[in-house]
Amino acid sequence: MSEWWVPLVLFSAGMAWGLLAVVLASWITWRMVRNRPGESAEGFFRDPKGEAFTIGDGLDEVAGFPADAEPSKEEQDVLQRTNRFLSVLSGGGNG
Repeated sequence: MSEWWVPLVLFSAGMAWGLLAVVLASWITWRMVRNRPGESAEGFFRDPKGEAFTIGDGLDEVAGFPADAEPSKEEQDVLQRTNRFLSVLSGGGNG
């Protein structure tokens, strides 16, 4: 009689124990860090309330750095040195 179901049951039990361990460790970590001074508590499975912080894609104009402004003398110097450095790295010249 073939007992093919025994490895299947053992594998399923192992997966269940592993999943339980991950959930339990996540819950314990959340309980430990949620009551830090100065931080608001949020739910374990709930979304936080309020606005979320988003990182721009780099195409947005950064405050204080308008896109149409001419670079200053210092900025032009840095750009020239950077271009010279990159040309040396790419094998385009000795500088």
